[in-house]
Amino acid sequence: MSCLYHNVPGRLRIKLPSIKHNHHRARKIEGRVMALYGVQDVSLNPTTGSLKIMYDPDEIASDEIIQTLSKAGYLDIAMTTSENNHAHRGATWAAQTIGKVAMNVALENSGLGLLAALI
Repeated sequence: MSCLYHNVPGRLRIKLPSIKHNHHRARKIEGRVMALYGVQDVSLNPTTGSLKIMYDPDEIASDEIIQTLSKAGYLDIAMTTSENNHAHRGATWAAQTIGKVAMNVALENSGLGLLAALI
């Protein structure tokens, strides 16, 4: 199951499909993260599977929080992507799709132009 995260210094938001509609698991994760030195607040939304962590970046790095969740078995780092990487992949796909459509239209129009010239 893939996880998406967004991080700005002091705030980490993680989308964890494993806590979606699972209040018990969400509370276990909340307790695990709150026990970390430097974590100031944890709020979660089991309805959406979202976990927001407020932390002091001088005391703990976001990577440490993610590693802790990974070691506890709550997320798979190999299946985790940042929001920036996710947006980049989406933009790349959109650009490739638009390029293909533009190329098809150009080729289609040049074919029609050639046909009209021959007639």
